[in-house]
Amino acid sequence: MDPAVRFAALVSGPPPGLRLDHACSLLAAAFTGDYHYDRVMRSLDELAAMVTEKSLGGVLAAMRGRLTGDRENYFDAKNSFIDAVLVRGLGLPITLSVIAIEIGRRVDVPIVGVSLPSHFIVRETGRRSHDPDPHPQQPARALLPRSGSEGPLRPGGDAWWVRRAGPRGA
Repeated sequence: MDPAVRFAALVSGPPPGLRLDHACSLLAAAFTGDYHYDRVMRSLDELAAMVTEKSLGGVLAAMRGRLTGDRENYFDAKNSFIDAVLVRGLGLPITLSVIAIEIGRRVDVPIVGVSLPSHFIVRETGRRSHDPDPHPQQPARALLPRSGSEGPLRPGGDAWWVRRAGPRGA
């Protein structure tokens, strides 16, 4: 079956049945014609095996040095495709966040996405912390005090509102 059709069926089903690693593999295949599901799962499993501390910090430590934001070619389509990001080690904030969420799922660290204006970061649920940014080369807006699911972020003095991304996005 065509990857685009499989992706559409997956994302239109109930949220509990939606796994980001599978959805992102199908999405990449729909655009590139290459379905690398097994390679993606294997790479995510390998990264999960490198987690030494069951926390968001431990997940990001496993990613650090292997995955980073692509500052030179930010708009390269490959930065959006999970299979290419895992091979190249370069990606967009949202793709790196998906990888962090999926590594966390594998090691029982509950990580969720946080949608910001023009950016995406992650948060570990149930812990008091700051929200780390898997694409740390972005401006200072990358961290915000954790004060619940919503709150102001004031980079450069502008008031922005953020909220946790739900199972169907922002």
